[in-house]
Amino acid sequence: MGLQLDQTQIKGQGHELFMAHLQQETDLLKQWFVNKHFADNELEIGLEIEFWLRNQKMRCAHQNLELIAKAKNDILIEPEVMAYSAEIQSDHYPANNDFLNKLGTNLHNAWHKCISAAEKLDLVLLLIGTPPDLCKRELHRRNITDVARFKALNQRVIELHNKSYAKIDIQGRDHLRMKTQEIQLAATTAAFQIHIKVGLANSHRYYNAAQICLAPLTAIAANSPFFLRKQLWDETRIPLFEQTLVTKTQGKSRALFGDRYIDSMYDLYSENIERFSFWLDVCRDAPLEEMWHLRLHNGTIYRWNRPVIGFEDGTDQPHLRIEMRTIPTGPTINDMLANAAFFIGLTHKLTILDSPPETNLLFTDAKQNFYQAAEHGLQAPMTWLKNKKTTIQNLMLDELLPLAESGLQQLGITQNTSKKYLNTIEKRAQNQQTGSQWQQQFMAKRGRKFIDMLKIYRQLQYENSPVHEWPVS
Repeated sequence: MGLQLDQTQIKGQGHELFMAHLQQETDLLKQWFVNKHFADNELEIGLEIEFWLRNQKMRCAHQNLELIAKAKNDILIEPEVMAYSAEIQSDHYPANNDFLNKLGTNLHNAWHKCISAAEKLDLVLLLIGTPPDLCKRELHRRNITDVARFKALNQRVIELHNKSYAKIDIQGRDHLRMKTQEIQLAATTAAFQIHIKVGLANSHRYYNAAQICLAPLTAIAANSPFFLRKQLWDETRIPLFEQTLVTKTQGKSRALFGDRYIDSMYDLYSENIERFSFWLDVCRDAPLEEMWHLRLHNGTIYRWNRPVIGFEDGTDQPHLRIEMRTIPTGPTINDMLANAAFFIGLTHKLTILDSPPETNLLFTDAKQNFYQAAEHGLQAPMTWLKNKKTTIQNLMLDELLPLAESGLQQLGITQNTSKKYLNTIEKRAQNQQTGSQWQQQFMAKRGRKFIDMLKIYRQLQYENSPVHEWPVS
């Protein structure tokens, strides 16, 4: 959630007091937008990778806090909800000139240091969206990381269910039906997040462009076809996360694509207070300008493109970020860097088009594109600008890759550098071999031998060859 809570803070001080703080901060935020109080400088990019901890037998290792203790002096590392998962973060770089290579070097270095720390604990690390071999015992609340805010979130979800359940119903090649009152199902998904700091003037254009980009990005980056040993969607994280976060009192999911294009990023914060109840009504005696309660509430609403309020280093000037949290982790660092290059280039290009793409694509089509991509991957049907009908694979190869390359070049990236990353995307699309497709092809040829698959997956992941080059047999 971006805000740390200690155990003494977890017991809520009451909805009315929290609501008063939240309303005051939301009113101030509106004034910031009116008065153009935000930093309006160049783009800045950061990355975040969530991953899984396994022992040498490729079983879940509930040792994330031990790993963090080993690695925290060398890298930016934090626990995730489940004790067998964690995340690392890159540094942030201005999106100009050689930023992709700088990000790549920084992320590779952080990942290697993380692997070194894991090896000292006799652990291996997996970059995969949903671990295909999980069984229900790994979903028990005793496996939640011993961190106050995670346990508080889970308790709050149980309370909001009010003795009812979230119903999971995902139809793929297999059919998953189950029910839950807790957050663990959502927490058994691992994302690769791309954080883009944007200037105020074009922030709404960037957000709308990022929404439009999610469908092709989800299809090309898919890496989560199995959950609880069932073959479901190409990117099963999407329905799993959304369905888990529907509570009886809310009546709708806190994980969402959205309902419309925006005219201002303030629209999203206005929706937060109007549409979503508080999960953590924890109050703090903090200046309004810190937006503490607003940021806490926003951190428990899981838009696939989440708006974020941050502050410039060493100052109290606020800035705006988009946290793209849609795509899965893996299969390799090189694959994820290629995904980032594609998303950043395409989003930037669509943002600066003379004719805003949101005026040429109905929001209902952008939303349908997204869920079709999550379910069917590259072969999903897609409606593009001016009602063009095609498949995501064809659109990637014919139009989107050239647009992404143009966007990167307009950010100052050389053609050689953009080709280095986008060629990986092109080959993946041509070969129709995403991480999701590789897993499904492996199981089709070898049977559902999940541990065998994960051992080979881990070996190929550590070699860092992009997934379109991975052999299936």
